[in-house]
Amino acid sequence: MSKLHMVAIFIKEIERTRYGQQNLQQIPDKPAYHAKAAQLEQEYGLSFFDSLHAAVAIEEGYTMISADSKYKGIKGLRSINPRNL
Repeated sequence: MSKLHMVAIFIKEIERTRYGQQNLQQIPDKPAYHAKAAQLEQEYGLSFFDSLHAAVAIEEGYTMISADSKYKGIKGLRSINPRNL
């Protein structure tokens, strides 16, 4: 398989996911997210948005996918660095 063919398949998959939203889920806001985010912000020195992303992942039992090392070592947060896949 040529590199051009692989890129075309990759682009097609991105478009399918983005426009079909087959792998996306909108999560309604919950007060528990903000309470956990405030705790993470204080404890780990995260920004508001970084702490909120981590809080949602922790509260919902999701795995955070990020290359950012700031999420490593947060108690209760499962994270995967996509560079290591």
